[in-house]
Formats: sequence, C-alpha cells, structure tokens
Amino acid sequence: MSHNAAYPAGATPKPDSSASAARLVHLEGGVNFRDFGGYSTADGRTMRRGLLFRSGALDRLTKDDVSKVSRLGLRQIIDFRDPHEAMQRPNIAIPGIPSDLVPANPPSYGGGASLRQMAARALHGGDPVVFMQELYRKLPFENQAYRHMMSALQHIAEGGLLLHCMIGKDRTGVGCAIVQLALGADNDTIIEDYLITETELKDFKARAMTEFAAEFSVSEIEGMSVLMSARVEFIQATLDVIKDRFGDMEKYLEFEFGLTPDRLERLREQYLN
Repeated sequence: MSHNAAYPAGATPKPDSSASAARLVHLEGGVNFRDFGGYSTADGRTMRRGLLFRSGALDRLTKDDVSKVSRLGLRQIIDFRDPHEAMQRPNIAIPGIPSDLVPANPPSYGGGASLRQMAARALHGGDPVVFMQELYRKLPFENQAYRHMMSALQHIAEGGLLLHCMIGKDRTGVGCAIVQLALGADNDTIIEDYLITETELKDFKARAMTEFAAEFSVSEIEGMSVLMSARVEFIQATLDVIKDRFGDMEKYLEFEFGLTPDRLERLREQYLN
C-alpha cells in the first residue's frame, strides 16, 4: 500500500492480504490476534517482529491456544478493558506471563465500554460515526492506560508485549497507533495496520449482528455495525487531533509520556532494526 495514499471518508481499503496473513497468530478461541511490528519507519528502519502483539479478549482460548501464545516470548500483557468487562469475560491465564488490567476508557468518557453500553450512548439521538470519532479524539490524552503501556515498553528488557481489549479495535487500535508513532511509523502505515482489524473481525461481527437481530431494530443494528467497524475516519480522528494540538508528534510523545528525544531514541533502538 502506498504511504502517500488518500483515504476517503467511509472507505475501508484492504491491506495487502499476504502481508496481513503473515502477522496473524491463528488461535481457535482468539480474536484479532496479530503481530503489529514489521513495518518500515520514516527513517528507513523496520519495527522488529515478534515483540509487539495486539488482540481481542483472551477468555475463550483453548489449551492449544495457550500453548501457542506461551511460545511467543511475551513478557507482559496489558488488558485495556474496564473491570466489569474483565469480570464478565475473564481472560484465560497464560502461565508465567503477568497481565495488568489498566482501563483505557478516556477520563471524560463515562460509562462502560461493552457494545451494548456504547450502542445505548451512540444511538440515543446521535450519529454513530460522529460518536466513534469523538471517542478516538479523546483516547490519546491523559490516558493512564497508555502511560502504563509506554512505561512497560521502556522497561521490558527482552521479550514481547501484548495489548488487548474486548475485540482489539478501539482502545487497542489507538494504543498500537501510539506505539507505532513512537517508533517512527507514518500515518498511512498506522492506518494500514488498523484496517487489518476490519477483515479479522468479519466473522465475529456477523455473529454479533445475528445475535442482536432479535432484540434491536434495523436502524439500531446498522448503528451497531458502525460501532464494530474499523474505519479510516476513526483512526484518522486520533492522528488529526494529536497533530492539531501539538503540531509535532514528538512533542505529543514527550508531553504525554515523558519521551524526551534521548528516551525516544533508546526505545527505537530496542524495537527497531
């Protein structure tokens, strides 16, 4: 995919299928589990593979899935769900790998982040696209979960990090975008990686829509379909609001995470080839 691409609103261009497939970790009970490294950065380096992973919830992993994840070399899991979500669908533990529950809902968000709770707010007299764009504008600021994430990245001496939420799209999508920004990826690369989620959630989304069909109206189902989509204008809202507030991505990274130029370069030395 060209890194000078222009994506119209509502577009969901497909990332290169062979490149996407190489990132996936195929799990029987997993959701959207993949490596989000391997991309080129603006300075000509490459994000290392096998160190940065993203996924949805880990509550349905099989024994074989647990064994496969155990072999990835992870040193830390960060769960961005809120406590109620985690209690309703507790993760299957991965032996020897600590998991931190650090809710990533923005401070001004209010309420839980289950699909039903989000739908109730988004569809109550509003436009679900606008609702999602507003969420993506709020997520990258004053977010203790992302500050915890960036601290973990700097302190993992060896091995990888897994970021996840319920389906690995919104809170995880913005978290991964911040990591990729810190490592020097450009906006089109971040969008390209984000859009893999649209493909990976296709079956999950279809099942969810079937389940909701009996209790929601057609218009509500259409709105909920938007909430479960990975659309360019969602992640673009995050990238645009950071630029609007700070002008320079490195100023944002230093203000929000204390990543001075020296610390930023040390992080890049750790995660780039």
